[in-house]
Amino acid sequence: MSAQQAVDATRVHHQLLPVNQIAYNPELPEDVKDGLQMMGYHLKKNNYMGDVQIITHINGQWQAASDKLGVGVSDVFEVKSRE
Repeated sequence: MSAQQAVDATRVHHQLLPVNQIAYNPELPEDVKDGLQMMGYHLKKNNYMGDVQIITHINGQWQAASDKLGVGVSDVFEVKSRE
């Protein structure tokens, strides 16, 4: 997946307290929800789960991405040597 796809992917969080609660944002597929609930988890949809920025190197290329709902900005640029 690209850097932007990773930033845009659903986030999940399990704090361990309460033991059986998993928070998610923005959405989980219904089959995933059903599976988690069958395992005894209570699901809680959160409106906000942090602001994510990422820089990664994929297939020989640098990629940067920022959370569309956040305040960050990402970009990849080349720094040229003075040599």
